[in-house]
Amino acid sequence: MQARRGRSRPSSDSERVYARDARVASAISFTPAAMSLVVLGADDVEGIISQLSPGILMTLMASVFVRLSTSDSVVIPHRTMIGRETHNTLFMPSSIGGIGTSVKAVSVPKSGMRGSTTASTLLLDEDTGAAKALINAGSLTALRTASGRFFVCQSLPRS
Repeated sequence: MQARRGRSRPSSDSERVYARDARVASAISFTPAAMSLVVLGADDVEGIISQLSPGILMTLMASVFVRLSTSDSVVIPHRTMIGRETHNTLFMPSSIGGIGTSVKAVSVPKSGMRGSTTASTLLLDEDTGAAKALINAGSLTALRTASGRFFVCQSLPRS
């Protein structure tokens, strides 16, 4: 991250998270007169993740897991699948009160077909339902999976 004129450079992971969150929040702010849609590709997501320490990432993921497992305002309906000749696409909606709604779409090639599994997440505004961001979900899925495994391993008795 480059220091901006008149501002000091963030010195800790926490300050970097807050600075990044402020940039992302301002980029995805919604006003009816000027709707904006942020598109984050794989390189963008990797860039954001790489700026955070493993400790910060684990803390963020732990807070997500706790919220998902304890909040009454979480809605996660069953996934829906659309099968095509060459691939299956899974749609996985979810909503957390006070945060918003998202839909993850994962396309999986059928056996013997070319291509690889791709995933994207669409984030919707909590108040209006308008699209706010489209995010490549490959790295996010990998991070969530790794974090879940880490927390499971941490809960196992040590021998």
